Amino acid sequence: MALEVKKHVRYFEMCLASFPSQAESEDSNKLALVYFCLQGLQILRHLDFSESDRTGYSQYIYSYLITMGNRQGFRPSRTFNIDGNERKNDEKSYDMPSISATFFALVSLLALESDYTKRIDRQKIIQFVNSCQIRDGPDKGAFRPTLDVNGVAFGDADMRTTYMAVGIGRLCNLIDDLDVPSIIGYVTSRVSLSGGLSSSPYCEPHAGFTFCGLATLKLLDYDFGSANWTSNTLHWLVSRQVNYSNEIYSTLPSYPSWNQEDDGAFNGRDNKFADTCYSWWCTASMHLMNSDYLGLTNIREATKFLLGRTQNRLLGGFGKSHESRPDPLHSFLALASLALWSGADSTTTPDYNLDSVDDALVISGQSVAFLSKLWLPQ
Repeated sequence: MALEVKKHVRYFEMCLASFPSQAESEDSNKLALVYFCLQGLQILRHLDFSESDRTGYSQYIYSYLITMGNRQGFRPSRTFNIDGNERKNDEKSYDMPSISATFFALVSLLALESDYTKRIDRQKIIQFVNSCQIRDGPDKGAFRPTLDVNGVAFGDADMRTTYMAVGIGRLCNLIDDLDVPSIIGYVTSRVSLSGGLSSSPYCEPHAGFTFCGLATLKLLDYDFGSANWTSNTLHWLVSRQVNYSNEIYSTLPSYPSWNQEDDGAFNGRDNKFADTCYSWWCTASMHLMNSDYLGLTNIREATKFLLGRTQNRLLGGFGKSHESRPDPLHSFLALASLALWSGADSTTTPDYNLDSVDDALVISGQSVAFLSKLWLPQ
């Protein structure tokens, strides 16, 4: 089954030139959309920008950078910077940086091979990140997404934000400046009885939270082999691959979560429909613990679901399901999944000539190579 490489390249380039109308409500997530497109092109080995285009895209991303005294980060939207002037250090403003925007800005700059070490102050970046961490209470170790006008951590504690905060530490080569024991304690406290990770203790686990938690631990060099909970996590993840028997489910009077089109795909929770993005959240989670664990899944059927059911052969890109329009997130995660599977077992997965993908930072091998050069002694 063919991967429509040229059409996917065209789709990402089209989105970078002008995002579709449905992205209008995602203004505060614009840097995430840019990241999906740039890293998607790099996985396809077709980020073929001229030097002037690379510079232009990089300058656009740097326009989101904010410095506030001893803290620095990237804003999620330029909407609140209406007059175009940078805020004064003592000025209270709603034009604040966020953890997510800072993470997506840095990984996008990696794809553009922009040496952000010359433009950011990593000590101020990590100071901003540390200011967002929760220091006590049931969520100790987690991170809030931003600061309020008084510079106090603001927003809900979240596994996703915690993952991106640790990712920033890795991207700035300052992982040891974070409170590592508290972060590990927070993540492991979210392991449910069934093995998956959840947003809060005793809540239903979710594949997205599971990936973010495991990736956080991987970035912190956590030893999965010595943990006593990972076997349950592995079982829960393997159980996310859909394998509905038509002979059984078609005879039931009603089973709302059954869709024969989902066979081979992954879902994010028990009794839920499959979705393209869970191909990544589930299999990358297994790979984070041990790359051999991918052998417990049916990669051939998972590939057939992506290429045969959610790949858009007309426009390029991937949708969340066979009925959905393509979007940058699902398009990128589908390609990341295919790249991960190809790298793990080339004997059962076709060679689509995709770049490798880092399972923890979710960036291409080319970006990993560029990152490794950034913090070398000059």
